[in-house]
Amino acid sequence: MSSNVILNSNLLKDKLNYIEEIDSKMTLEDKKIVFTFLMYFNIFEATFFKNDRGKVRNRFLSLNNALSNENWFSIGKFDSFAMHFEDRYDSNSTEGKNRFDQLHLSRDDKLDFLFAIQEVGRNGVHHKKLLYFYLIIAYNFRNNLFHGKKNIEGLEHYREEFANINELLSQLMKDMADNCFIDKY
Repeated sequence: MSSNVILNSNLLKDKLNYIEEIDSKMTLEDKKIVFTFLMYFNIFEATFFKNDRGKVRNRFLSLNNALSNENWFSIGKFDSFAMHFEDRYDSNSTEGKNRFDQLHLSRDDKLDFLFAIQEVGRNGVHHKKLLYFYLIIAYNFRNNLFHGKKNIEGLEHYREEFANINELLSQLMKDMADNCFIDKY
C-alpha cells in the first residue's frame, strides 16, 4: 500500500473521529451556529431553487433584481453584513485577495464587488447588485463546507462568518414570507 493511501486513510479516520468526539471538540454555541447555517441553506434552496438548481448566480441576480423592485425591501438592513465581509475580501492583503479570487466572480462582478461592499461602510451607498454579492458570499461558504474546502476541524474559526450569513438568510427569508414575496417570485 502506498504512503499516500495510508495518509489519506488516516486523514479520513481523523475526520471521522472528530465527528464522533464533536462534543469535546466544538462548543455548543459553535455547533448551533453551524447547524443553523445548514438549516437556513436547506430552507433557502428548497424555496428558491426547487425548480431550477442550474445557474445559481443567475438565480441570485434574478432574486436581487426582483427584490429591488419591491417597496418593502431595504438592502440597508443588511449593512452589518457588508461591514463584516469588507475586511475579509480586502484586495490589499494577500489573504483577502486569495479569498476574493476564490469567489470566482465574472470580470464585471470583480470590478463592482469590492467597491459595492466598501461603499456601504464608507458612504452608506448601496449598489444595485449588493444583495447578489451578499448571496454569492453566503453560497461560497455553503460550497466550501459541502465540498470540503472548509475543514470540519476548523469550523469554529468561521463563527462570525456563519453568524452573519445566518442573520442575512434568516431576515431575508422572514421579510419575503411576511410580504408574500415567495408567491410572486
